[in-house]
Amino acid sequence: MLRAFGPLGGGILLDVADLTTFGSFGLYLGPLVGALLGWWLATVYKFGVWGQCGLIFVAALYCALPLTSLVPLATVVFALIRFAESKKVVD
Repeated sequence: MLRAFGPLGGGILLDVADLTTFGSFGLYLGPLVGALLGWWLATVYKFGVWGQCGLIFVAALYCALPLTSLVPLATVVFALIRFAESKKVVD
């Protein structure tokens, strides 16, 4: 099912994880939750080793930073990736 949504599903999952690690609670559990979700997403989307390391780091940082819970930045970024993929297929 995650493959049907493409990268957009990963962005939504990352934003939901960021929303659950809201407040000071997120400073401690945010990096762990983000890193685990980033690792899982990197294996689902079959990133290389460097892509996995990058996504794990960015996801952990994103879930740990305060004031990112209310902005669906991950969904927007993953939607732009999906748009670039669909444009590449059409061209």
